[in-house]
Amino acid sequence: MSVDLFPGDFRVGVLNEPMSGVTDDTNAPVKPKFLVLILLHGVQKFYVEGEPIELNAGTGDTATPVAFALLMQKTSHIQFAGSWGDPFRKLSIAGPPDWFDHMAHGMHDPEGLPNFPREHLQHRIWAPGKEILRLANQIILSPPENSKQQLGLFRMSRALEILRRIPAEIKATEDHAAKTYPQDNELKSLERIRLHILENLSENLSLEYLEQTFGLNRRSIQRRFKQAYGVSVSQFVRKSRLKRANEALQKEGLPLAKAAHLAGYSSPANFATAFRREFGVAPKSVRNREI
Repeated sequence: MSVDLFPGDFRVGVLNEPMSGVTDDTNAPVKPKFLVLILLHGVQKFYVEGEPIELNAGTGDTATPVAFALLMQKTSHIQFAGSWGDPFRKLSIAGPPDWFDHMAHGMHDPEGLPNFPREHLQHRIWAPGKEILRLANQIILSPPENSKQQLGLFRMSRALEILRRIPAEIKATEDHAAKTYPQDNELKSLERIRLHILENLSENLSLEYLEQTFGLNRRSIQRRFKQAYGVSVSQFVRKSRLKRANEALQKEGLPLAKAAHLAGYSSPANFATAFRREFGVAPKSVRNREI
């Protein structure tokens, strides 16, 4: 992992490479800190004070990023049990706990780790929103800079903005969970639509087509899809196609014109604009970067 260390023991770490097992299983004491992990691709397992945690973002077009925040107010033991993914793409942000005490409220997840000693460990696992994902991708796929110092400042500025957004995002997640969700049979239909989209990104995926294919009213599809997944159908299609093009640029060195076509853009210039808006970097810089 590449780690940038800043004054005040503030750290930003980036890992973007294939992983296939345990690289370090040391059960080491870790000083009090606030830790944020954003896993974009892959699976990671570890233990905090003996309690297991698994972060599973998946891989490829079906990857679903996951975020984990942990506030340790006393020295605790963390042991990594393994990381898997090709690529394995993770961002970590850490610093002294007194930086982030105000973020502790609302972090406890009643579904997670019931044996944690609550007096000094608080945590939250959630699905990160689009702005945090955009910033995380900007850090991991940082644009070329003239110096290591400039690169570090670029990453630090985005990491601080992620931290600024986390309390509001956690609250929004809780508020969203409190709303009425579709019933189980509706969720199954929506999941069929989501998987169909991911498996047919090169095809026509208009609401009219989905309505005819699945026998559901297009307005209902749109409303329920956004309620369940937080984005409209068209936004999900666009993001999924851009993600596929991004991976093809990195893995295959695809020419920009072909990458634009893969993402559904007839104009490379429009593709470049959308790509930069989504990932914070130009597609050309991603294509020229080794991962």
